[in-house]
Amino acid sequence: MKKIFDIILFVFLLTCIPYSEILAYDLDSAMKIVEAKYATMNDYTCTMAKKELVDEEYISWQKVIYKYKKYDNYYMKWTEGSQEGMEVIYAGKKYDYQMKVHLGGYLNLLNLSIDPNGSTAMKKSRHPITESHLGFTIQLMKNSLLNAKNEKGSKIEFIKAQTLNNRNVKLYKAEFPPNKGFYGHIIYIYLDDLLNLPVKFDVYDWNDKLLESYTFSDMKINVGLKDIDFDTENKAYNF
Repeated sequence: MKKIFDIILFVFLLTCIPYSEILAYDLDSAMKIVEAKYATMNDYTCTMAKKELVDEEYISWQKVIYKYKKYDNYYMKWTEGSQEGMEVIYAGKKYDYQMKVHLGGYLNLLNLSIDPNGSTAMKKSRHPITESHLGFTIQLMKNSLLNAKNEKGSKIEFIKAQTLNNRNVKLYKAEFPPNKGFYGHIIYIYLDDLLNLPVKFDVYDWNDKLLESYTFSDMKINVGLKDIDFDTENKAYNF
């Protein structure tokens, strides 16, 4: 009798709870939902914040306007701090694979062309601009989860549901063993309940020291970004 009741209850839950909600507490399944959602996206905008450990110094950005269009178009604008007003465009072949940079602060009259992988661009960053989009992070997480299945010492768990920037999110923790090729020891992943996308990552090294933290707020997807959004001739920009 109990078995029949359990089956009835399970069927009832299936009909009343969204499929994504049933799977959301299992990170492996949740990431499949994330992948499927990202595959439907042509572009997105958000406000990005980051904190990265670079040469034993923390580099922080707050309130950076971010635009991305598949597959190789990026625009960023700093809206506060010492770099306020700085703008960066990367559009692949369009600008010969160089970043177009309009400097902010006291140097706001200067425009530069910079190699995104060169020492100047990487001086205060752990990743080039071409690794800043969600697709890169999602693929990195997917690979880590696949590799973790075959490594002892890996632990992946749901932590709790909470709010982040007035959004309902689910927090997961992925812990990986050292010397096995994983990017970090512990990664905290925050998945937005409605967007089905990651909106925050915290990565810790093997001494449990923060390596990098990224937060994406005010995210809007498939807004119809055009080539002009990644063009130095855009009159809304200051190049």
